[in-house]
Amino acid sequence: MVWKVLLGLGLLVLIHSLVSAAQVVHSSSGEHIPIDILIECLIGAILSSFAFVKHVTSSGSDGWKNIDLKTNVSSISMDAINSRLNFIHFNHRAKFLYNAQQ
Repeated sequence: MVWKVLLGLGLLVLIHSLVSAAQVVHSSSGEHIPIDILIECLIGAILSSFAFVKHVTSSGSDGWKNIDLKTNVSSISMDAINSRLNFIHFNHRAKFLYNAQQ
């Protein structure tokens, strides 16, 4: 619960700094963005990123999945690994060849 609140707070700080930067850029041409807005943007980005990572790792679900190949592939059969359904398509040139012969 704490991480959700910090995530929301970080996003609000980030949005506020972005709106402030847009107002500064729109109101004055050629002037740089003030350092306080840059610091606010940096704090909002760091706070929301940290809160997001901590929320995902502390949630009741599985959290981050392990990327180790041994743990992911050990429960999959060889037929499932060799199944390449994404490469099957029926919109190829052979249908024009077979339609011409009939």
